[in-house]
Amino acid sequence: MALFRSKADRTIDRAHNAICCAEMTVMHSFTDESKAAALAELSAAQSFLSRAIAARDEWNSRTHDDYEEYPDIT
Repeated sequence: MALFRSKADRTIDRAHNAICCAEMTVMHSFTDESKAAALAELSAAQSFLSRAIAARDEWNSRTHDDYEEYPDIT
């Protein structure tokens, strides 16, 4: 249930979804140009996942007050 999930978990889910979409694009690419673009998209999605996990780990490793906002990961 999304209501009780943390923003970090939702961000990581978005990153996983981006990877899945990029993998489908790679599988459906036929020309060299489209394959290169799809692989670049996949690499960006994997980088997004790496940043999202690093941000979650950093957030969970320190104490913060209730008013501190979880960072946006792009």
